[in-house]
Amino acid sequence: MSIQVDLEPLAEEQLRAQAKAAGGDIETFVRDTLQKKLAESGYQSAPIESAFVKNLDEWIDLHPRQRQLADDGRESIYEGRGE
Repeated sequence: MSIQVDLEPLAEEQLRAQAKAAGGDIETFVRDTLQKKLAESGYQSAPIESAFVKNLDEWIDLHPRQRQLADDGRESIYEGRGE
């Protein structure tokens, strides 16, 4: 997303100086500053995989939960094979 902001010349000069002091370009500095400000205010962007996780949770909910432990011991796996 692109946003154009008109700044007073002095504000732009100070912003460029801060970006240079931080070792980056003005676009990166502004983006990082805005993201930090949003994080401080409690904003959290939705994770990219949220749709996948939601679908997975829905699929899991379709299957009944077992209340007893499954016997996955070696003896139970080979039980009844005549060996």
